[in-house]
Amino acid sequence: MRRGAHLAYPRRTPEEPEQGVLWASCFRTDVADPISTPSDFRHGVSTADVRFELPLAATTTRLTFEAVDTAMQAATEVPFDGTATVGSKRIIEHVRHRYYRDDLSAALDFGAVEPRALVFDHYALVLPARQLATVFGTRIAAGELTTTGGYVTIDGDFWAHAGVLTYDPAAFYQPTHFTDVFATRPRSSTTTSASS
Repeated sequence: MRRGAHLAYPRRTPEEPEQGVLWASCFRTDVADPISTPSDFRHGVSTADVRFELPLAATTTRLTFEAVDTAMQAATEVPFDGTATVGSKRIIEHVRHRYYRDDLSAALDFGAVEPRALVFDHYALVLPARQLATVFGTRIAAGELTTTGGYVTIDGDFWAHAGVLTYDPAAFYQPTHFTDVFATRPRSSTTTSASS
């Protein structure tokens, strides 16, 4: 599914102010360009998942799928620390996926995939760069977030990442090692042999 939305309609007799509000969120999944050659076919590989707060105008009737979809697609994206109003959607979650080259020589650029689509790492947005000073002031240096914190910077923002898998082509590309966010590589948890 490339996009969707969730709605919570107001209660008929709200006991709290929040219960009288129409709440909505929506999501978008970005996928890599399809691969179609005489020997390879792959499509629909997710490269990013983004979830938004989606303010909608108050209504006393149920909204149609088409109305929600139109509002979602027409809404202007605002950052996490922005203010969402009707006609905009505020990012509340952003996850990016990165894949290896098929020969395992390096990671591909974000948004790219090759036929094997072997996962290199996953990244979740934690702290937009402009929020660093707003939230922490001078108490935390950017370098501390990437060393002690284990975050990575992408386009100046700070992202948590899952860690890197190592695959073995001789074992049908099964993962054999995992390197965590602090570059610690524990021993393999899988054992392969020529006879297996």
